[in-house]
Amino acid sequence: MGVGSGIGIDLVECENIPREIDFKQALPANQQQDPVIITDFVAGMNTMLFRDSKNNVYKTGLKIDYVPKLCKFDETLLPKDKITAM
Repeated sequence: MGVGSGIGIDLVECENIPREIDFKQALPANQQQDPVIITDFVAGMNTMLFRDSKNNVYKTGLKIDYVPKLCKFDETLLPKDKITAM
């Protein structure tokens, strides 16, 4: 049971039918004309991670990111092409 401001929040903030997700808004303007092809995803309790065909990783959820956000990695520490599992 929720109390105070926590009552009913999750029921209002969720989708009840599947819908297409627009990933283009997460990309820089010069890359938005290219199609985004999702090749892998993993779902958590309140989050999802997606990987596209160009090895970009996106996150959404946690009541922070209602639309996908592009995850930026320090290429010197973790190159995108070295991510093998999600």
